[in-house]
Amino acid sequence: MLAENPGIAFTEVGKELGRRWGLLSAEEKEAYKQPAAEAAAGEEDKAEDDDEDDEEDEEGGEDEGEGAAEEEDKKDDEEEE
Repeated sequence: MLAENPGIAFTEVGKELGRRWGLLSAEEKEAYKQPAAEAAAGEEDKAEDDDEDDEEDEEGGEDEGEGAAEEEDKKDDEEEE
């Protein structure tokens, strides 16, 4: 669409895409709706996983590598003494 209308304003892109969407049949729209729903479900799963990670952090859980970095700092301090 951008190739057909170089220099088109962003707001006009949205309007044109909405117009084109309205011209599609229900069957044609389904070809887009199903993959979009699957992608949204995948994003929800990812968000749930991120929420669980955040809860672990709040409960005092450590991220990968965090404990190792602290141990290395302790070793450096001991060597300096």
